[in-house]
Amino acid sequence: QNWDIDQDKNGNLYFANNNGLLKYDGSSWSKYNTSNSIEIRSLKIDNSGKIFVGCYNEFGYFKSNAKGKLEYFSISKNLSKDVLKDIEYIWKIHIINKEVIFQSFARVFIYKEGKVTTIEAPNRLQFSFIVNNHLYLQDMNLGILEYKNGKLYTLKNATTLNNTEIWGMFPLPDNKILITTIDKGLFIYDHATIQPWNTEVNNFIKKNSSLGGASIGDKFIALNTVLNGIIICDLKGNIIQHINRKKGLQNNTVLTSFLDNNKNLWLGLDNGITFVNENSPFTYFGFSYN
Repeated sequence: QNWDIDQDKNGNLYFANNNGLLKYDGSSWSKYNTSNSIEIRSLKIDNSGKIFVGCYNEFGYFKSNAKGKLEYFSISKNLSKDVLKDIEYIWKIHIINKEVIFQSFARVFIYKEGKVTTIEAPNRLQFSFIVNNHLYLQDMNLGILEYKNGKLYTLKNATTLNNTEIWGMFPLPDNKILITTIDKGLFIYDHATIQPWNTEVNNFIKKNSSLGGASIGDKFIALNTVLNGIIICDLKGNIIQHINRKKGLQNNTVLTSFLDNNKNLWLGLDNGITFVNENSPFTYFGFSYN
């Protein structure tokens, strides 16, 4: 399973994999492990090239040494013993306003200038997302929250989706936000109300469950599904492209998608990694497509 993907300034790609951190330099693969946890669930690379990773009861960063090999430095080891044994999985990492935010379901850890501060979840958190430089989190009771300057603020009329899991949030025109849920389809939040996005792509997502996705420039969105690969739609909700196992994916459950610096897509699957050459003017149909 590959849960998260990011790319450094030199073009190397990194994958948060159940067996560690995978690095791909365009021709060869290497694997790195943290000090005490094999599974990596989240990763984020800062401007200096530090690769922040989140595991089970562990988070920290990899940094290149003088020989170019990655070394691991634990941030969480400095926490108190009580907190340390109860970090749980770090599901999301964000970098915003010079802070590195590590988010588990139980709390948020803020790493800044070598120090860690903690915010307890109001109830129980789900996932978190950055949209237009705002960091949003879903709380199972208070709904969608915004993180600002060390505090969590509740948003207006944002408890509509409390009975489902939000897996993705994407910017739309007019300051609206597209929200993808695991089992209730797609919604539009205009900072006042949350309404279903009644479109062609929503019908597809309701049938196949969404696991988030990735914005492709400011014209398209790739949406990951549990049952049927990925769907690419425009900002009006029309389906532009559908890529699934029949068209070459190793399997149909896409846990994460990432747009690289050449505007091509990388997909982290329930088993495997797929590269989608979105920039190619050609579509190839293999034997499996009958």
